[in-house]
Amino acid sequence: MPIYEYECKKCRSEFEALVRNCEDEKKMLCPQCQSQDVVRIMSCFSTASRSGSSAGCSSGSSAGRFT
Repeated sequence: MPIYEYECKKCRSEFEALVRNCEDEKKMLCPQCQSQDVVRIMSCFSTASRSGSSAGCSSGSSAGRFT
């Protein structure tokens, strides 16, 4: 069950919601103002790393693999 991000067109509030099926999305309400005028927005993500640190996984290694 995916978690999507939404924006309310009425109050501009952004929120996340767990969507089990299409019917859940059709009944989506803004938690701030209870408006049904909500749209799904593109989720953003970021990664962070410290300079000089190595990656958590290395390609080509069999360590951590399930057999």
